[in-house]
Amino acid sequence: MAEPVGEDSWMSLVDEASRAAGDLEQRVEVVELYKRAVGAEPFSLRLWLAYCEWIWSLYTDCQSGDAGWSEEEQLLGQELFSLEMALDIWQQGAHATRYRLNDSHLLWNRWISIELNELAKSPEPARIEHIKALFMDRLQTPHAAWDETSQTFSTFVTKYDESAWEKTMVTVTQLAKTAKELYSQREVHELKLLSSDKETQEAAMIEYLEWEVIQSSKKNGSRALLFALYERALLLMGTNSTIWEDYVVAVSKPINIAGSKTGKTPPIPSDPSSTPDALMTLQRATKYCPWSGSMWSRYILRAELEGLSFSEVEQIKHAATGSGQLDRNGMTDVLAVYSAWCGFLRRRAVGENASDEDVDIADVGLSSALESFQEWGERLYGKKVYKGDPSFRLEQCLIQDLSQRGHISEARSQWQKLVKSHGDSYEFWQRYYTWEMAVDQFRSTRPLATEILRQAVTRKGLD
Repeated sequence: MAEPVGEDSWMSLVDEASRAAGDLEQRVEVVELYKRAVGAEPFSLRLWLAYCEWIWSLYTDCQSGDAGWSEEEQLLGQELFSLEMALDIWQQGAHATRYRLNDSHLLWNRWISIELNELAKSPEPARIEHIKALFMDRLQTPHAAWDETSQTFSTFVTKYDESAWEKTMVTVTQLAKTAKELYSQREVHELKLLSSDKETQEAAMIEYLEWEVIQSSKKNGSRALLFALYERALLLMGTNSTIWEDYVVAVSKPINIAGSKTGKTPPIPSDPSSTPDALMTLQRATKYCPWSGSMWSRYILRAELEGLSFSEVEQIKHAATGSGQLDRNGMTDVLAVYSAWCGFLRRRAVGENASDEDVDIADVGLSSALESFQEWGERLYGKKVYKGDPSFRLEQCLIQDLSQRGHISEARSQWQKLVKSHGDSYEFWQRYYTWEMAVDQFRSTRPLATEILRQAVTRKGLD
């Protein structure tokens, strides 16, 4: 069964599974399903909130016989779903969604209410300090419900450390100045997103993204807020390949951990742990936009860059060509995938550590890619109509590979095959001539290059 794509699809799947779960084993299976769901949609507040509530329900249900669990299930459940484990999931959810300015408080408020209830049962000093630290961190994070959080913190301090109330509230107000300013700068955009009209909401989101991209590039700009906004945009417009591409570019940019040139620390530090994984982001992008050759080619290139094995990169290529949607806009996206694949094969064959096997794989793979691409075009447009890529990029990749390895005759043969399909193109003859001049550079005469020019200028159909 194929994995769901999108927040709504995952929500439907986990809802159905949780309703059907009748015993402990099935409940544990739902937990695993939630893990996959938040892995696929790591910024989804709906999924994280549902996941946390599910774990919390398992913890509370196994504490007594009121939920109808058998005695054996209760005992096993108490081992699997401890209070510490349940609170840790809440903390994970709060951490994953903390930069959703508009609604992260929905999960955080629920979590802190549980923490406060547990504290009331056993008000130990260490636990008081732990919850105080949670509040202090939260109040330094921009979010729509800052005033509400501050009021809850005030009540907490009054109850557990009243003598230090004034000093504590003055300190937190000073520390939270940047967070409040960051939200204030974005509030006008957040208000526009409240529109009930989908088109208006999408237009407001795109405008907001364009603005946030500019902010993130400034001194002390926050990449964390930018990434969170991209994720919110993609939950709204998941099939918008342009947003995915822009997001991938943003994620792939180097991180300046030290901060700005002024030496000041960014208000929300951009560290590796807060930056989404580029390869995982591309994997998600291709699930949402399986027709995007640009996205698949980026995925292949990134996989090569990160040192994935040949078989793993090959699986990405197979997933692309087997998606069934790659040619929905013609051959452009198909070509992008095959070009990325051929580039990968060629670089493996000519690399410093290339083995004989790498060379053999490239020989077979490049020729096979050419044939597959041509067959694809002929199936789509018809054999008589389709003449191949006008810019013959795959053929050039093969020619470059053969030339670098000294197989000049084989490379020349590829040029000669192209005359039939591309002979009316001035660009083709120019490239052919330039190549011949390059491989003939140590000869005193240029007989073959001259012959290419003669063929070109005497061709009646030359453009």
